[in-house]
Amino acid sequence: MDIKEIKKRVDLLKMANNKKYCLIPELAKELKVSKTDLMQFVIDNPKLFHTDNQWTYKVMPRSQKVVQNKNLGLGIEQIYISPEDNFRTEEWLQVQITSKAKYIHISEFDYYGVQGYYISIDKEDYSKYKEWLWRNTEAKVKEIQSLGITHKGTFYMGGYCDSSAHKVDYAISLEGLEKLTEAGWSFNELRPLSN
Repeated sequence: MDIKEIKKRVDLLKMANNKKYCLIPELAKELKVSKTDLMQFVIDNPKLFHTDNQWTYKVMPRSQKVVQNKNLGLGIEQIYISPEDNFRTEEWLQVQITSKAKYIHISEFDYYGVQGYYISIDKEDYSKYKEWLWRNTEAKVKEIQSLGITHKGTFYMGGYCDSSAHKVDYAISLEGLEKLTEAGWSFNELRPLSN
């Protein structure tokens, strides 16, 4: 079985059915293979498929609560041509670590317009892309800090008598952004500062 052909068929079936998944039996029929052969191919290549059980739902009359009704079977939600394309795999993570070694995400402090820029260290959380391992790591932020282009900063929001201050450890100026680029770093596209 050819993964590119399977991906094409799944994408077309999802579009035709207006669903976020394609059921294994429907795909097997489309590919003219047995359900078991297709299922074995999915099992043998777990890094190329994102699957999940699919259900119909019904609303309970009294409580108006939505509950699962009938199990439709295993559905393919996403297909990847290679493990490096699947953000759930270690291969994808290694590609991010390597390709984004000199990339940093710059945040904007926005209060009725962009007031300034800063860098924050990504914390371990439940993000599906695991940014804390490859994007704004502590080591990368410390390396940028060693260039002397970040400083402690304070951003203000609110008005007369109800303003609040937000302190950041790694504020960066427009000149700092230029020096960051000169040092070989890349970063996300930023909106211009408000006047």
